[in-house]
Amino acid sequence: MFVFFRQITGAGRGLGKELAEQLAQEGCELILTDINEEGVKQTAEEINSRFEDKVAVYFKANSETLYRYLEVLISSAFFTPYWRVP
Repeated sequence: MFVFFRQITGAGRGLGKELAEQLAQEGCELILTDINEEGVKQTAEEINSRFEDKVAVYFKANSETLYRYLEVLISSAFFTPYWRVP
């Protein structure tokens, strides 16, 4: 039996964190990444404590990693300059 993972980038906070929580609630196995290593670690710990170890691995986004069974990739990480909307 294969286990398929969902990878979520930008999972350390904001939309990425929320998506990770929603997918964990639905029973998905997760791989979380973020450039903020402490943020993604905290997200993984919170999800694992609430949803029975759904995060298989988390790491800083610039790590080199191989994926054998990656079914879904959610890339929610983005950068935008701060500006005000009139």
